[in-house]
Amino acid sequence: MCHRFVRFTVPDKNSEKVKLKVRTFIEELKSLESGIMCQQLQEDEDIVNTETGVVESPSKGRAGQSYTLCVVADPGRNTPPMMPLNEPARVLKQAESEGLLGIITNIREDVIKQEKGIDGKLSAWVKHFHKIVVPICSEKPIYFELRPLIFKEE
Repeated sequence: MCHRFVRFTVPDKNSEKVKLKVRTFIEELKSLESGIMCQQLQEDEDIVNTETGVVESPSKGRAGQSYTLCVVADPGRNTPPMMPLNEPARVLKQAESEGLLGIITNIREDVIKQEKGIDGKLSAWVKHFHKIVVPICSEKPIYFELRPLIFKEE
C-alpha cells in the first residue's frame, strides 16, 4: 500500500472551503483509482521540540492555517492493477537484509507534468490535488509518499 501525504496552507477562515475542496479531490481520485482505501484530513498543530520547547514548524503563520491530508491507496486494486517493477521475492530478500519496509518519495512539482513511467502513474494524484486544491492555497504544498519496495525504480 502507498501512504500519500500533502501538507498545505490556506488563508485563515477557509476551513469549510478546504473541506469542500478536499472532498471534491477525494471523489475525483476515487473515480480515477479504485484502490483508494481511506483518507484523513487534519488541521495541523505546532510541531514543538520537546527538549527545548521551541516551535519547529508552526501550524499558523503569516500565510494562514496548515493542513495535512493522508490518503492510503493500494495500486494493486486499481483497474487495471498497477504492476510492481521488481520481483516480490527479490524485494523481500533485499528488505530483510537491509531492514527496509518501503521507500519515501518526495514528489516535486515537475511530476505534475509527468505522465510516463511508474513514477508518473503512482504520482498522478498530485496532478489532481494541484488542479483542485492548490488554487486556494497560500503557499506551495509539500508532497511525499511512502511506497512498497516493489515500486522502487532502479
